[in-house]
Formats: sequence, structure tokens, C-alpha cells
Amino acid sequence: MLLSKRCGWVISAIALLLSGCAALSPSTESSLDTIFTISIGGNSSTQIIPLSGTSGEGEFRHPRWSPSGDQIVVYSTYDGDLYAWSSSTNVRTNLTHTPTVTETDPDWSPSGALIAYLGSESSGIRGLYVMTADGSSQSRLLSGISRFGWSEDSSRLWAIATNGRLYMVTPSGSVTALDAQYSVDSGTTPQWASTTAVTFKTDGITYLGMASGVVAIRDVDHADWSIATPQAIVDLNSGESTGFWISTTGNIVNLGRADFVSLSPNGARIAVALRG
Repeated sequence: MLLSKRCGWVISAIALLLSGCAALSPSTESSLDTIFTISIGGNSSTQIIPLSGTSGEGEFRHPRWSPSGDQIVVYSTYDGDLYAWSSSTNVRTNLTHTPTVTETDPDWSPSGALIAYLGSESSGIRGLYVMTADGSSQSRLLSGISRFGWSEDSSRLWAIATNGRLYMVTPSGSVTALDAQYSVDSGTTPQWASTTAVTFKTDGITYLGMASGVVAIRDVDHADWSIATPQAIVDLNSGESTGFWISTTGNIVNLGRADFVSLSPNGARIAVALRG
């Protein structure tokens, strides 16, 4: 295993950009895909143990820290299960134990209570799954999914189907399919704009996706989200010099020829610099 490739996994594990792998000790080499944690200076490393057994279960990838920073979840390329490693006990635990499902790409919910991941059964079709942090209550939410992302309050996930269609899913299994005519542009990633709305790009145009429908917000030059009421967005279209207020219920108010638009902290009023 090349050291440069190992560095890429370490960067993912600690979610920090290191200057390179030159400072790492050659002792971090392994014949298996193994996870390390490394100090910021890069001059000391800890190998997550146990490293491996005779069965080769040490082939780990896609490390993700828990929000509390006391655990790392990974998947095994050997048995297709998800594992959690505890920094306090230095113990690795198999969370899934699913011989008929191959799990990949685990990610903690921001609350730390849940882990979402992709799972493939014998058909090869990947689905979006969720479980509690200890591996219990495993549930498949949606089939044919390639990517997903948590909302900040852990109440929903966006999920992209293999055909690019976008969904909003709750951990309990409630699914909202956005308008089928819109598919997420390849190479772009949807972003949660609030707890109930997602921004995404189709054919280079930015849209706001909600349970009530999809609203085009065009070329966003300035967007200001309310702190108290995250259901509101102020969008400035630089090409037309026009400001809009868009709610997640789909209501749109044209604010006129505006140089700048800003929401008050409580989301109740809008300040607009109008022209003409």
C-alpha cells in the first residue's frame, strides 16, 4: 500500500488538511487498508487496533469521526460490515454483522445518535440505510441511492438516486421526491439551506427544493438565510439586479431592482437597497 494513498485516508479520518505525508513515520505502513489517527504536526501517529486478524478484517476505509470525537466509524472491504473504534477503550466493534448486505460510506448524524450508510444486497442495487450509533435498529430507507447528506438538525437526509433524482428522507422512513424533471448535475453536491429545503444545481442553474415543490433561484449572487426562521431565503439575481424573497412554501416576492438584500436576524423584515 503506497504511503501517499494512506495519507488520503488519514486526512479523511481527522477531517483536517495536512501539508503532506513527508512527516509520517515509515512505521505507519501496512499491507492492509488500515486507519491511523495523526497529530496536527504529523510527527506522531496511532494505529487503530486491533490491526487485523487472520481473516483479514483489518481492511478498513472511509473513516468518519463521531460529532463527540470519541469514535470513528469505518467499513471493511473484507466482510462488508461497518465497525466503530472507541478512542477511550481502543476497542473496535462490528456494528452491522450482515452477511447478505455489503455496507459502505457510513456517516454520523450531527446529533451523534444515528449513522447513515449505503448498503448493497445480492442484486447489487445500493440503498440508503440508517441505524442507531450502537448498530441497532438497522433500516433501509430508500433503494437505488448513490449519495446522501445529513441536515444540521439530524431530522432529514438528502439522497441522490443513481439517475440523479433528488429525495428528502427522514430517519423514520418518510420520503419526499422532488420534481422528477430535475436531476442533480454530476460533480455537484446538494446543500441543506434549512431543515426543510435543499439547494442543488440542474444544468448549471441553482434551485431550491422543498416538499411543496422546486423553485428556481437562478444565479445566486447573495443569499441571506434567516437565523430564527430558516424557512426564508433572500436571493439576489446579479444578471437582472433583482431581489427576491422566497419561502419554503414556494411564495415569491419580487423586491425590485436591488443592489443588496439582507434579512433581519429574526427573519421578520428585509432591508433592500433599491435602484431607480
